Amino acid sequence: MNNDRIHYPGFFLDFLPGLLFLSILFTIEFIAVLVMNSGHFIYTLDDPYIHLALAENITRGHYGINPNEFSAPSSSIVWPFILAPFAFLKHFELVPLLFNFIASLGTVVFFTRIVRRSIRLDNKKSKIVVITFLIAGLIVCTNVIGLIFTGMEQSLQVLFTIMIIDGLMADSENEIRRSSLAIPIILGPLIRYENLAVSLAAIGYLCFRKRFHIAAVCTLSITLLVTSFSLYLTKMGIGPIPTSLLAKSSVVGGDKNITALLYNLSANLVSSFTKSRGLLLICALAVLSIVQWTSANIRGRLLAGAVSSAILMHLLAGSYGGYNRYEIYIWTAAAVTMIYMFGEMVYRFLMSSLGKKVMPALVVLFGVMTVVSCFPYILGVFEVPFASNNIYEQHFQMRRFAIDFYRESIAVNDIGLVSYRNGNYVLDLAGLASKKALTYNKMKNPGSAWMDELAQEKNVKFAMIYETWFDGVPGNWIRAGELHLGKKMVTPADSVVSFFACDSEMYNETRGVLEEFGKTLPAGVKFVEGE
Repeated sequence: MNNDRIHYPGFFLDFLPGLLFLSILFTIEFIAVLVMNSGHFIYTLDDPYIHLALAENITRGHYGINPNEFSAPSSSIVWPFILAPFAFLKHFELVPLLFNFIASLGTVVFFTRIVRRSIRLDNKKSKIVVITFLIAGLIVCTNVIGLIFTGMEQSLQVLFTIMIIDGLMADSENEIRRSSLAIPIILGPLIRYENLAVSLAAIGYLCFRKRFHIAAVCTLSITLLVTSFSLYLTKMGIGPIPTSLLAKSSVVGGDKNITALLYNLSANLVSSFTKSRGLLLICALAVLSIVQWTSANIRGRLLAGAVSSAILMHLLAGSYGGYNRYEIYIWTAAAVTMIYMFGEMVYRFLMSSLGKKVMPALVVLFGVMTVVSCFPYILGVFEVPFASNNIYEQHFQMRRFAIDFYRESIAVNDIGLVSYRNGNYVLDLAGLASKKALTYNKMKNPGSAWMDELAQEKNVKFAMIYETWFDGVPGNWIRAGELHLGKKMVTPADSVVSFFACDSEMYNETRGVLEEFGKTLPAGVKFVEGE
């Protein structure tokens, strides 16, 4: 492909519509979130507040959720460190939102670069229309907006992934930008461990292209940085792998052998046929694999091979879900690569005499296929305010109870909002911030006595948990009440949080506090007291 596709004065007009579209959607979602949450900005997940709480302690020279207790509840090596310098801000919780928005603007810029590479258009008006249409479609179909409002590191992960794919495309066209390609390859796994799939595939591509120097620099840098962090965690007594990764990954947290990889692959393949986004990833793998072995263009074959290898690695060791987060980086890489591989061919067909005749039917068919295949991501655009409201009605209210009413050490299974700017000890019964709790959670039929043992060990006398997460509740715990969501559940793991006093004395002490708490809940949210 020729360089004249990517260097012309109309670049500003090309990327401006996509940036405006993203900014307008972001503004609408932000206002909707504030309206639904009585003026409070809340993320669509509880998880980002784990990073915020961790980042605050990093500024104090400590790595963990609770002071004087080391823990590794983050699946990202650098994200908490990126946030930490801003922990002094009054509204520190808005920093991830700002960073994610900026990262998403960068993603749209790279979307534009790739679309411009993919389709040659002489007519400027047609060029702007086609580019705008494709960029808007990519923004919606790769969950760009939804990721911003999760407050997690996936917006940055997607940006680094697209930077790598764009760099490989540039190299395939003999535009050598080695330093700009090396940076995202090295830093990607530090944003999310899953990005090892894309980085390793890119290093393989570079080796086939005989770029041995840059491949060696990237390999050694990734190895040194990831190993250094593992040694840091090991020195703190946590072990080489973050507990959050052990808790959520069946491969890393399982038997760590070929059987675990094959089992994970099988589970992902089965899931692919029940989740449209997964099936689409399988289709992309099949198409790119065919290109890899049939294309006459050696550099195109290498690019297709790199992306299909990354998809396969994700299927082997990665997963779907996490509110459309875990697989989104690899799906985005697949989507832009498909546009790059086939965009011009499709456009030329549509501009042919036959193409013009069937264009309306093809546009409708393509639109239907896009909606069906990317439905979870499209739906996510509309769900953002409701998902945020779920966290407001549940986790934010749990935080209010813990900090404003109870004011003592407490046990939970979702540690984000309850831990954020909370000076009291928070016991994590799910195990992200407690390796001992994680060990019990990984057991088959562990019973419930361990929960009370950990609570007594940490002098915790009250708990707020999803009962469905555990193998029963300790017999001496007394149900103090239940917090019920006021609207349809979108992102929480359960619509009901059970409140337990760990002994009869605490039960009697908290009855009045719980009654007062129940009177302050948002409209529609119910707190049902008693056993």
